[in-house]
Amino acid sequence: MNYAVVDGLKLAPQFNYGNSKNFNTDSSGLTEKRDIYFDYTWDNYINYNTSFNKVHNLTMLLGNSVYKTTGEFTGFTGNNLLYKGVPVSSFENANLGNAEEVLNFYTDEQLENEENTFDARLLSYFFRFQYNYKEKYLLSAVIRRDASSKFGPNNQVGFFPSMSLGWNITEESFLQNNSWLNALKLRVSYGIIGNDRIPDNKWVSLLNGDAIYASSDVTQNSETPTDQRIFGLAEGTLGNPEFKWEERNYSAISGRNGFLLKAS
Repeated sequence: MNYAVVDGLKLAPQFNYGNSKNFNTDSSGLTEKRDIYFDYTWDNYINYNTSFNKVHNLTMLLGNSVYKTTGEFTGFTGNNLLYKGVPVSSFENANLGNAEEVLNFYTDEQLENEENTFDARLLSYFFRFQYNYKEKYLLSAVIRRDASSKFGPNNQVGFFPSMSLGWNITEESFLQNNSWLNALKLRVSYGIIGNDRIPDNKWVSLLNGDAIYASSDVTQNSETPTDQRIFGLAEGTLGNPEFKWEERNYSAISGRNGFLLKAS
């Protein structure tokens, strides 16, 4: 409907009425939920040590680690709590048995598909190589391969190497048999550290958004509409299939010394 007020100026009012999302309801409610977690870690190691020509010392370690954590979530919401026909106003009588309506957090289909559970896993393999010459010159190298279920199929695996070189200066001939210094070491190191500490399922989109709507229904004995709430699903946070291991490079130069004071 349009109204011409003056030349070139029109008034066009619009009015809409209908059911929409219900953000404010006058009712009592109770929520009960239970979360159960279980995890285990299984580590395996193989060590090898050898020395040759009395000056070369070699140590190698090969290992793997299996980590798994699972969880199961259950919960119910009770609406319109009544005790002996009177709305509940104390915690003593606040229980699901006094609710006119009890709703499961999850639908039968979601429970059948085990959507109320999670399963996160980490599978790691690592190798460490250590060598020293006369306990004077030191070399250490580590390589890790980690696979995490936190990421999508194309980004689950990460490789993380590290290496360090050391010099035990007190083993040099010019510091042998000194009376004032018992330890002096210098070490240079470099490596890459990986991190998968993100929430589960961030790489996929989930239907976990708020979808509570108001509706009107007509009872069999009355023509008066009664308000009801309809629980549904809505699109939640969008997933990012490109999520991958966070990598941090580190490097360091460190030293260690120790002084020995002799009593006269």
